[in-house]
Amino acid sequence: NLSAEEIFEQARFLIEDAGLEGKSMDHVEVSFMGMGEPLANRENLLAALEAIHGRYPEISRVSISTAGPSHRIEALTSLMPAAIPVHLQISLHATEDATRRQLIPNAPDTISNILEAGKRCHQATGDRVCLNYILLRGLNDRPPDAQWLADLDPRAFYLKLAALNSVDGMPADLTGLTEGEL
Repeated sequence: NLSAEEIFEQARFLIEDAGLEGKSMDHVEVSFMGMGEPLANRENLLAALEAIHGRYPEISRVSISTAGPSHRIEALTSLMPAAIPVHLQISLHATEDATRRQLIPNAPDTISNILEAGKRCHQATGDRVCLNYILLRGLNDRPPDAQWLADLDPRAFYLKLAALNSVDGMPADLTGLTEGEL
């Protein structure tokens, strides 16, 4: 629910804090993830992207990570290209809808719908969509999961596997794989 100005100010603060103000930023990527659902605030997000591009025109790319639903991905896709090229990331984390609903209770759409929207984004932008996938022992790390992921269209998608970062209060039945198992 942040305003476009508040979103812009977060980016500006981080850029200044990193000492990048006035330096080449063609290697900088701004990512919107892990802070709530960016596409639930699409208008303010896109206005902030325009402001970021206006102040820092060398920034070459922005990543937006979403859990969906597909209609939000479609709405974003319909507005492409944006001021700064947008790289879409989808928080997938499962190969079956029941498992995904368990892991992302507020993700109201099916995996099939989300992936179809991701494919359309790829077709509109030419950019491959990243599928974020946290490996969880005994939940989404089985051989059928691996095969399902391997069968995804490599022209439209690539997979980013991640280890679980445990935090206090996390359910005991959610355990990640160890470094050696990844």
